[in-house]
Amino acid sequence: MPKIPRDIHERLKAIIREAVRTQHNLPATGCKPASWGSTMPDYVREVSESYGYDSARIGRITPTAAQIDRLDMVCAAMATRELTDRDRALLWAVAARTPWGKIASRLGMDRTTLWRQHDRALVTFGIRLANIGQKSAA
Repeated sequence: MPKIPRDIHERLKAIIREAVRTQHNLPATGCKPASWGSTMPDYVREVSESYGYDSARIGRITPTAAQIDRLDMVCAAMATRELTDRDRALLWAVAARTPWGKIASRLGMDRTTLWRQHDRALVTFGIRLANIGQKSAA
């Protein structure tokens, strides 16, 4: 596998990291059957809850259409025969900022072997992403 320049390496990692954030921010609608929900409002357990004395909760940031398109491109680039399921899981876990030690113990590999496998998977992902980008530009 050819070595890629550090700036391209970081850019590819940022692309996958953005896809992880976009997927995390997508609303989880339609994940449960309708019979699991309730139409009743939540109970007011304390007086302070009814008057809004608690701190404000910040909701999720809804991804833009461009972010969802980039997520689709990343998913399409990940769905290649050259990337194994282990490679996909590794790329996604690193992008989700899971510590290398946890990934290594989960996959049963040494960290240095894991870094080499991550670099190889990142090169394969970058080549596939470039091919998809050329097809969509044409």
